[in-house]
Amino acid sequence: MNEKCAEAWINRTDHAVYGLTLRPFSLRVSFILDALRSPFLSGLPLDPHTLWIAAQVCANAGWCPRLRPLGFLRAARHRFHHEHHAFLAYIADYQTPPEFWAKVEPGKEPADRAVPWSLQMVRLLSQRLGLSLSEAWELPTGQAWWLHAAIAEGERSYWEPSPVVTGS
Repeated sequence: MNEKCAEAWINRTDHAVYGLTLRPFSLRVSFILDALRSPFLSGLPLDPHTLWIAAQVCANAGWCPRLRPLGFLRAARHRFHHEHHAFLAYIADYQTPPEFWAKVEPGKEPADRAVPWSLQMVRLLSQRLGLSLSEAWELPTGQAWWLHAAIAEGERSYWEPSPVVTGS
C-alpha cells in the first residue's frame, strides 16, 4: 500500500498548539483558513499571532470560531519555535494527497480557479459518494484527496490490472 494513502487515514490524535487540542485538518478548516487569508495557506511565514489564529480555527468544531487574542501569558508559556514545528507536524499528518496531481507553487492559485478547492472537493464527494455536506466538510483532507483519486481512477475508460505474480 502507498504510505501516503495509509497516512491519510492513520493520523495522530494528540496534536496541540498553544495548549489547544487540534481537530483533524478537514476541508471545513481549510476553507475557513482560506477565508481568513491565513498566511499558512499561501506559503508565507507565520508569526505568533497568525499561528495562534490558525490553531484556534483548527481546534474549533464550528464554522465561526470565536477568535481570541494571543495573550501575553500564553505567548510567554509557549515558545513560538516549538509551537510552529508542532503545527507543521499536524499539517504533515493530514495533508497527504496523491503525488500524481500537478503541484501549484505556494502563494499562486491557478488563474482560472474561481471556486476554492475545498468547496470543489466537498461538491465532488457529496455528489459522487452521497456524503452529506457536514460529512464532506469534516472529512480530513488526506482522506478527501484519496477518495477523489479513487473516483478519478474509477472513471477511467480502462483499468490497468495489477501484475500477476507467478512462482518461478
